[in-house]
Amino acid sequence: MAAKDFDRRQFLKTSLLLGASAALGPVLSACGGGGGTKSDDSSPSNSLQGLGVIDAHAHPDMFYTTGNTTLDATSTLQTITDSGMCASSFAAIGDWVFLSTGTVGSDEAAATTTQLNRVLALETAGKVKIVRVSADIPASRASSVRPGAILTIEGGDALMGDVNRVDTFYNMGVRLLVLVHGRNNSLGDVMSPKTGRDPGPVNGGLTTFGRNAITRMRSLGMLVDLAHASRQTVRDVVDAFPTLPVIDSHTSPHYPSDPNSWLRLRPWDEMEWIAGTNGVVCTWPISYTAGGATRQTFDQWAAEIVDMKNRLGMDHVGLGSDGGGVLPAWISGYTTVGNLNLLADAMRKAGLTEANIQAYFGGNVRRVLAQTIG
Repeated sequence: MAAKDFDRRQFLKTSLLLGASAALGPVLSACGGGGGTKSDDSSPSNSLQGLGVIDAHAHPDMFYTTGNTTLDATSTLQTITDSGMCASSFAAIGDWVFLSTGTVGSDEAAATTTQLNRVLALETAGKVKIVRVSADIPASRASSVRPGAILTIEGGDALMGDVNRVDTFYNMGVRLLVLVHGRNNSLGDVMSPKTGRDPGPVNGGLTTFGRNAITRMRSLGMLVDLAHASRQTVRDVVDAFPTLPVIDSHTSPHYPSDPNSWLRLRPWDEMEWIAGTNGVVCTWPISYTAGGATRQTFDQWAAEIVDMKNRLGMDHVGLGSDGGGVLPAWISGYTTVGNLNLLADAMRKAGLTEANIQAYFGGNVRRVLAQTIG
């Protein structure tokens, strides 16, 4: 499926959903695109105990919107807690107003702050522990231990061109910033702008403001996330900051024969650049068939991880579910992050060791967080 066709279908499907409920405007901000409803498996489970799971990218309970309709319940606080996950990203949408209304130049900082405050309220209620330093992530999860919440902003649009907002969001507890999301912004360029929306100016890669923002992030202790970033933006970041570990929090290797299809998947050389910073490329439960490539099962997901181990090194592969991001389709048998034990089983069947499995599920992301946020 060509990327432009994927975006068009995503836009049309989401538009129909918007007609059903005004509360669904934020759906267009979803990371992966439009998709079907998934029911949450909220039954208590300890299926992930011992794996040390850290989900590098998720929007639990679709907290970016207060609408009553849930399109993607693959990541919920209930499942995170019951399944024994150690921590999850709680990613606010930094270009929420733009993606939900098409308006450019709106107060994205205020919209992002509203979203982040919802997660801070969960900490006040004793349901999560905001991860301000890596030691805030528990090594394992007993029922009495709160899961860690890694405050994330997906889209540097929330900075609104003011580097001082890096400090403001850091002081709120944000420790991870995805530079670009739905359009080319003041920091850099995206892999593929959202169809039906203003793509933004083509910068030719990382901008001067982007460099300044990353410099400020580095001085404070924040992790740079290159998910959605264009090839040149990735190249510019790793060249400008060669000793700064970075991640791509939700993607997969680009196997389709057509290089212009499924542009949210990473070519191998770009993943190697990220690994070269001592960073991590995180993979997700997305399902697709395109250009002679098929990714439909846990076994195929596990085989992909073996490929990445062989080409990047096991230290540079991790998990980013994009739960709550409304992926266009999920692999067979995947309904919630509570099903990740099935991936662990598939990884064992594929010949990966327990140390490999623990590195993938959280150890590698934990290492990068320790190196960047302290």
